[in-house]
Amino acid sequence: MPKKKRGPNKLEDLTGEHFTYKKTAVHGFPTGPSALAYEPDLRLLAIGTTSGELRVYGRPGVEFSARMKPKRAILKIFTFGNLHQFLTVASDNSISMWIITNDEDGRLSLRHDRRYELSTEAGKNITSCCVSGVVGYVHIGTDGGNVYTLDLKSFELTNDVIFWNNATALAQPAAQTHPGAVKSLELCPTDPNKLLIGYELGLIALWDLENTLPTRNYPGTMTEQLTPVEALAWHPGGRKFMSSHSNGIIMSWNEGHNSKDERLPVNRYGDNCCPITKLSWLDSESDPMVVFSGGLPEEASGDHHTVSIHHGANAVALAFTSEIVGFVTISHPVTHKGEVLLILAQYELLAFDLTDPKCPILRQPYLHPLNSSNVTTMKVYQNCSQALFDKLKDVSKRHTSEKYSQMEWPVMGGFVKDSVPKTHDILITGHENGSVKFWDVTTMGQVFLFEVATASVFDLPDDGSIQDEDQGDGFLWPPYRKVGQYDPFSDDQRLAITILEFCMTSHILCIGGTGGQVLLFTLANTKKSSKIEALRADIIPKGDVRYNWRGEGPLPYIEKVVEYPPGFQLSFLMQLGPPAPISAMDFTAHWGVIAVGSGHGFTVGNYLLHNVIITHCTLQEDGSASHSLTRVQSIRRSLRNSFRRRSTRQDRRTTLEQQQQKQKEGSGKRKQRRTGSEPSGGVSQREAAASNANPPSIQAAVTHICLADTFLGGEHHMPCLVASTMGSVLIRYYLQLPPTGDRISEPSIAMLAGKDYTLLHGAPVISVFILDNNGLPIPSGYEQDNNIAPAPSMVSPHYGIIVTEEQIKIIHLPSLKLKRKEKVTNEIHERIKKAFIIRANVLAPPDSPRDWHAALIVFTNYGTALVYSVPQLVLCCIVKNFVDPNDIRAQRSITVSKNGEVFHLSSFSEIQRCLFCAYNGSFHVSMKPALASYEGSTKPLPARPRPDTTPPASQPSPQEHTREAVDEDKVTVNSGDSRA
Repeated sequence: MPKKKRGPNKLEDLTGEHFTYKKTAVHGFPTGPSALAYEPDLRLLAIGTTSGELRVYGRPGVEFSARMKPKRAILKIFTFGNLHQFLTVASDNSISMWIITNDEDGRLSLRHDRRYELSTEAGKNITSCCVSGVVGYVHIGTDGGNVYTLDLKSFELTNDVIFWNNATALAQPAAQTHPGAVKSLELCPTDPNKLLIGYELGLIALWDLENTLPTRNYPGTMTEQLTPVEALAWHPGGRKFMSSHSNGIIMSWNEGHNSKDERLPVNRYGDNCCPITKLSWLDSESDPMVVFSGGLPEEASGDHHTVSIHHGANAVALAFTSEIVGFVTISHPVTHKGEVLLILAQYELLAFDLTDPKCPILRQPYLHPLNSSNVTTMKVYQNCSQALFDKLKDVSKRHTSEKYSQMEWPVMGGFVKDSVPKTHDILITGHENGSVKFWDVTTMGQVFLFEVATASVFDLPDDGSIQDEDQGDGFLWPPYRKVGQYDPFSDDQRLAITILEFCMTSHILCIGGTGGQVLLFTLANTKKSSKIEALRADIIPKGDVRYNWRGEGPLPYIEKVVEYPPGFQLSFLMQLGPPAPISAMDFTAHWGVIAVGSGHGFTVGNYLLHNVIITHCTLQEDGSASHSLTRVQSIRRSLRNSFRRRSTRQDRRTTLEQQQQKQKEGSGKRKQRRTGSEPSGGVSQREAAASNANPPSIQAAVTHICLADTFLGGEHHMPCLVASTMGSVLIRYYLQLPPTGDRISEPSIAMLAGKDYTLLHGAPVISVFILDNNGLPIPSGYEQDNNIAPAPSMVSPHYGIIVTEEQIKIIHLPSLKLKRKEKVTNEIHERIKKAFIIRANVLAPPDSPRDWHAALIVFTNYGTALVYSVPQLVLCCIVKNFVDPNDIRAQRSITVSKNGEVFHLSSFSEIQRCLFCAYNGSFHVSMKPALASYEGSTKPLPARPRPDTTPPASQPSPQEHTREAVDEDKVTVNSGDSRA
């Protein structure tokens, strides 16, 4: 904490040391995944991306990431047991070693350690790899058909090269036909000296690593008709293996010399199928289980991306809506029975329970596809009570109990601090398809809680989606089962969510959509049946305003009794007219009042009585904005004021003669403008551009609505509404509400509180905040009930903070006199786009009712973040390039919690989480991730049983098998003409 000493009855003042910018977590799904690996000993999951980033995941809170330079796509990932190391193969023909170790601050981090790049000459491009059974070596297959060995200690190639002509010598003694590139390398699970090599043209070689000799070729001669090999997979017993081929067939082989080949080709999905790119062979209670990707009929390959599970007579093709990147199977280390299947697709990761014949999905604590439908808005709520959190979890389990498996998430490696959060952080995201999702982001993970589908309220046509094998009629082959959540297509663009609010006291969720729809959902533990009548609120009265709406009409809603299960149940539906997107919204649960705004005005409704209190149109009869300056007038006025200020300063340092000379020059310039002799690119062109960019109708759009109990006129406070527009106008209303007990039966009344308050500089208003007599924001009822904030001081005057694109103003209420003003554009020449009020913790005396000060954080169109103290408006912190100035998605998605945590989209599938207040605690920051147990950490998981890896008596143990490393320049590589 700061070391400044204060009096016992005074809070410490806000300064720059109370604010710091720190990235703390990333929620969502990595962009551009390209490789997947799982380490069963450490129970860690590794994902590589096309941008060269490697991410390692353990239990929630254990997450590491690093990026290689230059950025190259990671194609393959390999693990090394308990060594905390990862090996990757990149698209630039390089191999890199990554290690998890302590950094300079003593914290665990993932670091890119070493890199080796193979020669780019022909025949040395990496096509396949596998980790050797001898510790410290990796076998590398190339497009030239040769297999090289990399010594991980020296990170150099050894002289042990398996040339293609030696590996295929038993099948073609003359060595005349090149078998093609190495497509697959697989080590025998029971004998680390047996290496399978699959060649592109269809030949398979079994190589003896100890004696450096070929043991057998499959098939025995090159004269047989061969099908190109795509992948190989050993049986867990090490006596058999399978090969998949480019025509979609799978062949099984016996390993021994005297054994009869079991190589009858199996066409899993018929003739003329696509290649099977990856294969896994698992044991089970009865028949063996085969998992493979691809292999669909050619006519269906373009429409489906599948991973198939075949277990005896049972078969299922898990169909994803995005391309399959890879999959890994987790089996019991002793019985080798399949337990979990992890599938990585381009936009999502799913885990399936292989012990259940239905293969249900496992609940995952992170790596959720945020972009299952594009995120259009989001909001975060911190300090949520345990009761609310438990209620959300309870209704979530009721909805998904049959969908998910009871098996625990298998990726639980590492340790975190063993503590239980007192409160929870909930992130709510609105999506393009009309869905609203609740997420638990208390930890570094992201746990799905509940989904509200607003599309179910409306009568929309059937999307014609493909049914799975359980819903279809008759026999379907391949047996598709649609899985995953990623669906980039929306049924109707009017369903998109534009704004949302949630009351943590009444558990009411308020949603505004693109089609002008406003919906209120109430969280309930019991089911109910009801028929909802939509309330029509016409902002533009018919015949009063000559404005022709050219957009689509409102969404048709279901006009019948609907049964709602436990969860969020629809209680109020209002449709604005015209059906323009909702741009502003606020509601107060204990008033029963909701206020929403659009591009034409705003309306106030009573959702307890289902009636409209008031509608206010911000358009004039000619369709322009009422009581507002156009942007052309705004620019002219700004220029005029600038010249006036400049002239005032010059009066102090110039003589009267100089001023007269300047006035003459100015009059000459004005004559030039009147005669139209202004050069190209002058003021007139800028004015024309501004006029085209912001026509008068756009200035009528409502940008912010605020409901508060404050002073807008007179000596008494009362419920009030303040609405702001793009035309720099504030509109004020009184709300006369009946007593609390009569609000269900008696109507509310709204009255204008005075003339519209127009700002002279004419910049669009971004936000309006109300402060009490002590300069503190008016807290919500939930914050007062839970002692998060003290009750407001209802003594006049109150204060209003008006944030526009150019300035920040603080005015007295109700007199509207200016108290303080900050011209942001004069300081950084950027325009404000977002503004939020936060609480920053400071040093406080023991008897103080609070230990925080209010602060205002604003974000500009160039990605700059500025923090001001309130109500002093002293700049305490400035962060340049907080987000990329060209990333419009990130700028529009910024949302800030009351505790000063910032959430924004860093890509279309990830949310970046940042902390601005230096002394505001956050549970996810205190989790202390580690790979070894420490005092106060979570308990270690039960150790997995280890298989008996003792080699046969006639073979040396892996520890006795050593190799000599030599310099890379001394290794002679022949692409097929020489023999090793």
